[in-house]
Amino acid sequence: MKYAIGTLESMPTAHLTRPIVLLLAYGFQRPMLELPAPPSLADAANFAPAVPFVPAKKRIVQKLRVAASVSAAAVIAFLVLFIARR
Repeated sequence: MKYAIGTLESMPTAHLTRPIVLLLAYGFQRPMLELPAPPSLADAANFAPAVPFVPAKKRIVQKLRVAASVSAAAVIAFLVLFIARR
C-alpha cells in the first residue's frame, strides 16, 4: 500500500480524479488483509446457557393461568372475610 501511494505521488497524474477515486474506493480494503485473523467462534468467551424456545401462545396461556389463580385466590379471600363479618 505504501509503495502504491508513493508511486502515485511521484506521477504527474496523481491529482486527477481517477487515481483519487480508486484510492478512496479500494485503499481501505488492503490494510484489512494485513490484520491478524479474528478469533473463531469456537474460541469465543463463555456463551450464556441456551434458553429453550417457548411459543408465545404457551407463554400467554401460562400467564393467564397465573392471573386466574391470583384472581380466584383474591375472590375467595374476599368472600371469606365478607362471610366472617356477618
